[in-house]
Amino acid sequence: MNVSELVGRPVLDLSTATTAGRIDDIVVDAASRCVAGFRLAKTSGPSTWLAWDNVAAVGADAVTIERPDLLTEEPNGSGRGVRSDKVLGGRLLTDEGRDVGPLADIEIDAESGAVRSLIVPTGRMAPEALLGIGSYATIVHDPR
Repeated sequence: MNVSELVGRPVLDLSTATTAGRIDDIVVDAASRCVAGFRLAKTSGPSTWLAWDNVAAVGADAVTIERPDLLTEEPNGSGRGVRSDKVLGGRLLTDEGRDVGPLADIEIDAESGAVRSLIVPTGRMAPEALLGIGSYATIVHDPR
């Protein structure tokens, strides 16, 4: 599953069978190469963060949680959002300073949240290539 497919997807609370919010952004932790969590919009309260560890399932049509109190305030330093911080479509540089082109998408495992590949103009890069996500660029190991 690509992270771009998750934007706009509803988050359903299984305990009340209601929508807890909609995914507005996805934060990927470059160090662990996993999804850290989701920034939500259209929530019923002030809590707009859903940590990956609190996700019950990621399905084709919705993300589910066990109960509404699993939504929290976003922790400081949670990371860059792939949409709001323009990681997707943004500059992709190698550790050798070579511009690879824009980062098209990030493929993740829907069960674990682990990055499966980085989708780049020339194809795909292994998750181990990901070194960091910053305000200027996403940095990867040079494949040469």
